Amino acid sequence: NHFLIGEKYIDWFNDTGIKLIEKSKLKSFTLERLKKNQERQSELGFEAEKFVLKYELRIRKKHPTCSKIRIISEEDVRAGYDIESYIDDKSIVLDKYIEVKCYSKDQSASGKPYFYWSSNEIEVAEIEEDNYFLYLVDRDQMKNKGYIPTMIKNPYVNVFQTSQWEKECQKWYLQEI
Repeated sequence: NHFLIGEKYIDWFNDTGIKLIEKSKLKSFTLERLKKNQERQSELGFEAEKFVLKYELRIRKKHPTCSKIRIISEEDVRAGYDIESYIDDKSIVLDKYIEVKCYSKDQSASGKPYFYWSSNEIEVAEIEEDNYFLYLVDRDQMKNKGYIPTMIKNPYVNVFQTSQWEKECQKWYLQEI
């Protein structure tokens, strides 16, 4: 932590530079701020789920029991997906499991989709294979007429097991043996 300051900048460094350095170290992430962020993320996620529900109801409007298509994430958080729907109009049972992830291309360093996927969601995707879909919703595009989310069938194979997606572990579960 050494700085070599040219004579021309000594006054600026003493008046402004040191304050900026000290201020950057003081930025904290409070519990209150964390809770607000989580609440906002939850709101954005639910908006995306409602968007996908409307989309599914629209594309399955000819299905005789399309009224059964629903968001289940609030009644069963361990399901591993957010919405139950039909793969096609010939399906007799709810056989399409949709995990909804929303993102903002404007907030992405690469301008590409990104999301967090829980180990439970990954496990259910692996089990359900072609009946499991990942819908990526760009929240900046949701209000645009005709916008269709990115839909990935069998994301366990087409996302998790490919090299086309960068993966980064965010948490580890550790237990003493």
